[in-house]
Amino acid sequence: MALSALPVLSGEILPKLGPALMEADRAGHRLEAAVRCLPTPDGFLEMQARREAVASTRLDGHDVSVSDLAGRGSTQELEDEPSVWAARCCMAAVSLERSAGSGEARLSWPWLARLYRVLGGLGDGQPERPSAATEAALSELGRYIAGNAGLPELLRVGVMQGRLHQLELFEGQPDRLARTLGIGGLYWLDVPGRRGLAPSDSFTLRLDEYRYRLTALREGTGWRGWLRYFVQCFAQAASAAEEILGRFAMLREEHRMAVAEALGHSAHRGLKMLDRLAHSPVANVADVREVTGTSYVAANQLVSRLVDLGILEEVTGFKRNRHFLYGACLRLFAEDPAEAALPPETVAQAPPPKWVPTPGPAVAPPPVRPPRARARKAALADHLL
Repeated sequence: MALSALPVLSGEILPKLGPALMEADRAGHRLEAAVRCLPTPDGFLEMQARREAVASTRLDGHDVSVSDLAGRGSTQELEDEPSVWAARCCMAAVSLERSAGSGEARLSWPWLARLYRVLGGLGDGQPERPSAATEAALSELGRYIAGNAGLPELLRVGVMQGRLHQLELFEGQPDRLARTLGIGGLYWLDVPGRRGLAPSDSFTLRLDEYRYRLTALREGTGWRGWLRYFVQCFAQAASAAEEILGRFAMLREEHRMAVAEALGHSAHRGLKMLDRLAHSPVANVADVREVTGTSYVAANQLVSRLVDLGILEEVTGFKRNRHFLYGACLRLFAEDPAEAALPPETVAQAPPPKWVPTPGPAVAPPPVRPPRARARKAALADHLL
C-alpha cells in the first residue's frame, strides 16, 4: 500500500484545529493538576490503566471487563484469552511509561518487536521483519516527530498513532499496537494530562467515527479529520478521567473516615488495607493478614468489620476460601465510559418538614385600652375655641 505524505501541521491544518487544541490543553492541565493534588495517586493510575486496557481490547471485538483484571498480578491467573490480552495491554502501558526518559529509539523495529511480544503476539518468538519500505517509513516518522518540536505535542502524537494505523505492522493486532504506542507518545512528549488517561474509552464512545477515520487514513485522504478526532477524544478522555478521579478521592476519604471512627485501636490496620484495596480491589483473609501483619483470627475480624461497614463485599458465597471485593471502587472504574463524563446523579431530597409550634396553655388576650390620646386632642380643641 502506498503511504500518503505526512501532514504539514504548520500549514492549513493547525489554524483549523486551534479551538479543539485549546480545549484539549485545558482538559489535560486540569487532569494533571487533579492527579498531583491526590495524596496517593498510584491506585487511581493503576485502575485507569486497567480501564484503558479493557477499552482497547473491546475495540478489537473481545468481551472483557475491569473485574476480570482486578486483583490479578500475572496473566497466568487469567483463564480466558481476552482477559490475557487486556492484562498484556496494561503491562505494555506500564512499560511505556517507565521508558519515557530512556532515550531509546522507540520507533525502531527491535523495540516494536519487544512491545509486540508483550502484547502476546508470538510468545517468545520473533515477528517477521517488515519490508525495507516499512522500516524506511518508521525512520521517516521518527525524524518527523523530532523535527517538529515547535508544534503542539498532542498533534505530533496524533500523527504518530495515525501513521502506525496506516502501516498495520503486525497481523492480528495492528490497531492495538498503534493505540498503545499512542499512549507511549503522550509520555515521551510530556503531554499534560497523560497520567490517568484512558483514550480508548473515547474511541469506544465514538466507535463509528473511529472506524471511518481509520478507513480514511488508510486510503490516504483523512489526516485533517483524524487529527481533529484524535484531539477531541483526548479532551473527552481527560474530562472523564478528572471526573472519575474526583469520585475516587471522595470515596477514599469517606471510607477512611468510616474506618477511623468505627475500628478504634484497629483503625491503622484498616487504613493499610484500604490503601491496598485501592490498587487491587479483590482480597481474601490471607491478603489482609499479609498486609496488616496480624494473626489469621485478627485478619478475619478486620474483614468482618469492613464488611459491616459496607466497604468489602463477599463475592463467592463460600464458607471457606472466601474472596472479598472493594465493590464501590471497582464499580467506579467499571462503569460505562459514557457515564464517566457525566456528573454523578443527585438523589432528590425531600423538603424538611415545616416547624409547627407545640400548643401551650390558653392565654387571655390583653385588655383593650381606651383611645385616650384622641380624647386629649378633642379637649384641647374645645379650649382653644
